[in-house]
Amino acid sequence: MLAARCHMDRTYIGGIERGEQNVSLSNIEKIANSLNVSVEYIFSEEKLTPAAAYQQKDFIVPFSERFKYCVDPGNKVLAFQVNGLLNR
Repeated sequence: MLAARCHMDRTYIGGIERGEQNVSLSNIEKIANSLNVSVEYIFSEEKLTPAAAYQQKDFIVPFSERFKYCVDPGNKVLAFQVNGLLNR
């Protein structure tokens, strides 16, 4: 999902996560933008604190309104979607 949001290959993102790939500043900026955080935040100590990066007050729309589902009993399919902070 992150790779798609960044318009990067999933194996490249996986390599970054595992420390196997070097990442350019422009790609760091793409990743930060897709996560809705600043580049500064990526390198800050804030993410290492016990406080969540997104607080409950950041969720303006209640979860019950962000959660959508569809049941297709004929095909035995349950599909769902949760919209939130990462959806633009």
